[in-house]
Order: sequence, then C-alpha cells, then structure tokens
Amino acid sequence: MLVVSCTRGHTSAAVNVSVPATPPSASTNSAATVASSSAPMKSAPVPKSSSPTPAPVAAAVAVFLPATYRVTSTTSVDLDGSGTPQVVVTAVGSVQDGGTSGFAPSTVLLLAWDRVASRWTEAFDASREQSYQASSQQGAGPGLVDLTGVGPQVAVVHDQPNGAADLLYWVNSVGGNSGNLIVGIVHFARDIATLTYSEDGDEGHVDSFDIPSGQPAGVTVLGSAPHQVVGITLPWITAADDRSQAARTYTRFLAPTADYDSYHVVIDNRPYVGVAITPLVGGRQARVTSVDPTSPASGLLRVGDILTGVAATPLAATITRGLLGPPVIDEIAILGPGATVTLQFIRNGQPSHVTLRLAEWSAAADAMTAVGPAAL
Repeated sequence: MLVVSCTRGHTSAAVNVSVPATPPSASTNSAATVASSSAPMKSAPVPKSSSPTPAPVAAAVAVFLPATYRVTSTTSVDLDGSGTPQVVVTAVGSVQDGGTSGFAPSTVLLLAWDRVASRWTEAFDASREQSYQASSQQGAGPGLVDLTGVGPQVAVVHDQPNGAADLLYWVNSVGGNSGNLIVGIVHFARDIATLTYSEDGDEGHVDSFDIPSGQPAGVTVLGSAPHQVVGITLPWITAADDRSQAARTYTRFLAPTADYDSYHVVIDNRPYVGVAITPLVGGRQARVTSVDPTSPASGLLRVGDILTGVAATPLAATITRGLLGPPVIDEIAILGPGATVTLQFIRNGQPSHVTLRLAEWSAAADAMTAVGPAAL
C-alpha cells in the first residue's frame, strides 16, 4: 500500500494507492527534464452557435490540424470542473521523407469552448512544446511515431477537488538510440492551459536488461479521485551501462504541488545507498566523493572509500564483464529499496565491508547526478 501525503492549499490529504508488486505496464489503459509553459488560445473561424451548447467540434478540428494530419481519437473532458466541455484530440501526420522513413509526426490538441464568443478555441498543442520533439538518426519531428505502432494516448488525472482534473498524454516516440517515452501533464484553469510536467524519457524502447523484465515502458494512473497519481515506468540506464542494456525497469509516481502549477516525484522505486561516486581509471571501481548525511551510507562510508562491489551479488559475471562502468552500480541497481546488502570497499589501502539497508531514490540522489558524479 502506497501512502502519499500531499498538502493542498490549507488542507492535507493522504493518498492511498494500491501499487502492484511490479511496475505498471504500458498496456494499462488510463492514460525527465521538467518544463512549464502556458499556451495562448487560438480561435477557430467556425460559425457561431446561437445557444451556449457547443457547436460540433469536427469543424474546429479541421481548422487547427494541418491537412496532412488524421485524427486518431477525440475525447470529451471537463478539466476545470465548470461543466463547459473541452475536447482532447490526438492525431498523426503523413510519413516523412515521402514515406521512405516509415515515421510520422504526431500531436495532442486541447480544444476549449468559449461561451462568450460561442466558438471552439485551441488551448494547447503538444507539437509546439520542446519536450515533445524527437530527434535521432531515424528522423526528427514532433512526437515522431512508427505508423505500425500506437500514436499518442491520453487520460484524465482526477487529482483536484471540486471535480477538476489534469490532462495526461504520452507517446512512444522515435528518438535517442532506440526511442523516447514522451510524457506531458496539462493543467487547465481560467481558460488557460499550462504544461505542468514534461518528460522525454530516453531509451523508452530498450528491451535488453541485466535481469529479465516483462515490464515495458509505459504510463498509468493510480488511485481514486480526487487523489490520483501518475506512474511512469522506464528502463533504468545506469552510469555503468553501455546505452544498450538497462539494469531493470523502475517506476516513479508523480503528484501535483499544492497550487497545481507543477508535479513532483513522491515515490521512486530505485534503490539508494547515499553516496556520489566517480569511476576510477579502468572503470571497475568507484571512489566515494560525497556522502548524503540523511542516507543509509551516513556514518558507514567515507569520502575516499573505493567501492569494489556487492558481496554475493545476484548479477551474473557475464553481465558485469560487459559493463563500461563500475559493476557495483548495476549490482545495486537490480535490487529494490529495503534490500540488505554488503558493500565491499577499500579504505586506506585495506579491504573492508559494511552491511546496510537500501533506501528509496531521493531528491538528494537527483542532485548528486545533476552535479556530475553518479549517485549510488
């Protein structure tokens, strides 16, 4: 049972979410650079309606979408809880390069009904967002997809009081070495759409792992309204990997901040020792460069310790021999928070070891990684 405490305004609510033993897969049908942007509305020159009832949206879609795009889904939503509808449109364009590449751009539109002007307006277009762009040797374009696969998908996240909700979209796109899982969360209030979370998770299509994994990259919505959270599952490409084999999949869970202007990670099921490390020459060992004082490593490991591995690691020798970085990184990565491990290291020239219980990946780990050395 996952319990997430989220403070919203002046109230505090506990989010009780049943989390499966393994990360959710991409087949769940409910719909990492964080960016925020607001999109100005555009209006469709469609005939005005003489009543507050919205006119058919098809004419507006034809105005906002390029002629080369085809609609793949249309979903009616009420994101601001006002009772005035919005419509989410997913679409895929024509194949690039005259059809030789097999890849096509895609987008997600949010259309809102203007009660005063009695017309549909474009509140959001994912293809205009930097985080939605895909670029690789296979091609470049907004949300580039293989036409044999699935285009953009959407879901509504009921994470606010008074019936309000956020729009979640994602697409397995072409990018990086093999693919990106592009994710975005849009908050719509007072007729303004804001991209409150975005990510273009590199290596969304990796299918080679240190340990067997049946969990593909994917997105899911968990919990009950109005306290739902978003789970994002991705392959974990660690600092020891050669960009073609992940340690395992991992899932992080997102919840909105108190004012709903952004999302933050509330749970990340990667393990955490609590040190920053730098690989030594040869790449088989790593030196501790800092210790998180709030982590399991505090008081046990020191700056300057040289990590050599995990005792009795379940990671096969055939895998550790193929890693480009210190094997200790993946020996830890394949485990989960709460596991007890014996870390082997050298201190002042003498071999030693310490036993500790792994914590959960934290904001401190993100900070360590951002600085330069790998977090462990």
